[in-house]
Amino acid sequence: MTRTTWTSWPSREALSGTSRTRPRRVITWSVRAALLTAMLWGTFSGGRFGPWEIVLGLVGVLGCAFAAWAFFRTSLEHRLWPSLGLLALLMLAAFGAQQAGADLPALILWCGSAVAAPERLPLTAGLPATAVALGAYAAVNTDGWFSTAMSTAGLSLAGYVLRLDAEARGNAQRLLAQERAARAAEAETAALNERARIAREIHDVLAHSLSAQLVHLEAARLLIEREPAGEFRDQVLERVVAARSMAREGLAETRQALSALRGEVSQVEDFLRQLMAAEPTQVSVAGERRTLTAEASQTVGGWRRRP
Repeated sequence: MTRTTWTSWPSREALSGTSRTRPRRVITWSVRAALLTAMLWGTFSGGRFGPWEIVLGLVGVLGCAFAAWAFFRTSLEHRLWPSLGLLALLMLAAFGAQQAGADLPALILWCGSAVAAPERLPLTAGLPATAVALGAYAAVNTDGWFSTAMSTAGLSLAGYVLRLDAEARGNAQRLLAQERAARAAEAETAALNERARIAREIHDVLAHSLSAQLVHLEAARLLIEREPAGEFRDQVLERVVAARSMAREGLAETRQALSALRGEVSQVEDFLRQLMAAEPTQVSVAGERRTLTAEASQTVGGWRRRP
């Protein structure tokens, strides 16, 4: 193992459990509920404890459940010292339960702490905590030395195996998210390329045609202005000037549409300046400067040119 392996936390994807399937989560919570029920029944059903002792025991169980939940939250947030403090609190609760004669809850707390420490903490902190929990478990276990050694080794491996399993699922979830992001980026790139191709075709055909039309209309206007004044000349000149204005506006709208297709953005001030140039208007701009999207730019530009 490298130094990073010993000191690094499990990923948040692994600790959160979001990568677990729903049936697996249902099975996990069902097993926990069954163990809790069996522990409570095995502890308090023998008549060894009085009513007040049972009440105190239930309060202790609720406190341990809250401490375990808090340990899961702090370890998910990668907070080492609060996690170690909560783990130590659970071990102290196990010691208190063992002193009170509740051996089964004490064993469950010690074994759970031994498994959870390497699963959810950096190994440099989790392995010593596991050693303390398993040492306490071995000290109070009444089985033979061989079964105690085997169960201790099994619990030690269980936490690390669960850690590896959670890391594998977290990595798979992270890779899946990266693959989805890559596919979305690829689709967006393909859409932008297609829009750029359409913009080039429009520019090559329509924009050039409008530009050529403007040149011819301007030439026609200059030729008509050289003719002698008259009603027919004025009418023709008016039509040519109107056609030139419409062609210029069409070219501007085409360029605006091309900018939108290319994904280019325009500032609000640009439209305000164009509006001020077209109409005798006084405009005061205040506040934070914002950038319009390409679609919004085209909409504002179209509204500005609307008669």
